[in-house]
Amino acid sequence: MKAVSSRGTEGSNVLPDSSSLPLPRPAKKQERESKQVRAKLRLIEEVNILQDDTIGKRSTGYATFWCEEGDVLDMVLLKYFGKELEEDWTREVDMVQGLEGPHANLFHYRWHSKACDQSIEHGKQRIRALHPNSLLICYDFVSSSTLEDFICKSGTVLNFDAVCAIACDVIGAIERLQDVGILHNNITSNILIGQCPRNPPITATLGGFSRASKMYDASAYINLVVEEQSNYGNDIEQFGQLLATLLGHCHDSSEYIKLHEIMNLCFEEIAEKKPGASHIRELLEGTWCTEGVWDTYL
Repeated sequence: MKAVSSRGTEGSNVLPDSSSLPLPRPAKKQERESKQVRAKLRLIEEVNILQDDTIGKRSTGYATFWCEEGDVLDMVLLKYFGKELEEDWTREVDMVQGLEGPHANLFHYRWHSKACDQSIEHGKQRIRALHPNSLLICYDFVSSSTLEDFICKSGTVLNFDAVCAIACDVIGAIERLQDVGILHNNITSNILIGQCPRNPPITATLGGFSRASKMYDASAYINLVVEEQSNYGNDIEQFGQLLATLLGHCHDSSEYIKLHEIMNLCFEEIAEKKPGASHIRELLEGTWCTEGVWDTYL
């Protein structure tokens, strides 16, 4: 009998002096070799998610599969690339392998390979763009419900705790990326919403690394902190836009004032004054703890 694994899924507004901020670790130079994986993949469905991540690329997409590796059966999220997009595939593999272990709010990389190296069953459905010469990246399964689906199409009115939960999850993911010198560059449209054992019972996962880039490599380790803030500022500003979207789906209330203040910090035009992800997270957690129902799950 096969085992089915179950992988998971009060601050102040004073910014720290830039000279006290640690420099990020340099990105490691590694040979990105495919793991020797021989999996049996059985298609569940093609999923229409993270469209900004695949826009204009007909041979790229996402699908959920049952993945059998040895005696372990898992649901996985597979991203496939056409052979002509090998450079894009290689670059994304390099990004996701550099995350140095799983994070609860980021896509978790499992392996990558050529499609022809795996046994793929399409069943009655068939993904026309998935061919034997396609290239694959396998991630742990995550919910296929996008943030847009969650807050726009359903007409959801978000309460304070839901806004804080989603915002804290996303800024936590951005913080991990900053820690390893990765710029996501496309925050707002690459968030999936799932369920988790906390109050409120929702979690946000950031994926879609097609536009991601590395801030540093080994030859560019010594950089001024102001340069770091300037480059990471794009992700922080995009997070501010996300927070604005979330707040746009809330009822007006005094408890949201602090969140609006945090949002405005994200749009600071002077690079040296723009807060980093860790400071934004601390402000959000402090606000949630003070105004909402703080959940120690975090």
